Formats: sequence, C-alpha cells, structure tokens
Amino acid sequence: MIGAPLYQYATVESYIEEVIEYMVSSGVDREVAVSRKCIGTVTRGVMDLWNYNSGQTDFSAYFKERVTQLAYEDGESTLPHERCVDPIAVEEIEEILEK
Repeated sequence: MIGAPLYQYATVESYIEEVIEYMVSSGVDREVAVSRKCIGTVTRGVMDLWNYNSGQTDFSAYFKERVTQLAYEDGESTLPHERCVDPIAVEEIEEILEK
C-alpha cells in the first residue's frame, strides 16, 4: 500500500498515475519516471495536485523545472542503486500504470 488511508487510496493512486504520465508526456523516459531518482519529483507533483486551495490545481514551478531536467536523462543513465529497489513499490506503480 502507498501509505494513504484506504478512503484516499484511489485519489492518491490516480494522482501518481497522472504525475508519471505528465512526466512521460513531457519527455521523461518512463524508466527514469519510475526510478528512485524521481520519488521526490512524483511526490511533489502529487502534493501539487492535492492542493487544498479551493479549485486551484497546478503544478509548481519546482515540479515543472525538475521534469524539464529529467527529460534530458535516459533510462540507461539511471544507475542501478537509483532505481526503485522496493519490489512492492515497483508492482504498485506498474499496477497503477496498467489501469
């Protein structure tokens, strides 16, 4: 489980999917987008979407800048220790993306 209470799981899951797909559509290699290197970026993107200000959702300048930086990297340059090593986390990300 991704650490969200059960009643919020579907929302958090959809935000993770949306953030990863945004990153991939912006030119980030999918292998990079789901690597350990991007955990902070994905978290920032989810937090941006989880905005508590009524009706305002937009990605932060930091998130957009980081996605731009990551778009210049490829999956092959991601070192093995930077890849997501938690098999449960990898399975959860793959399940989210398959839906």
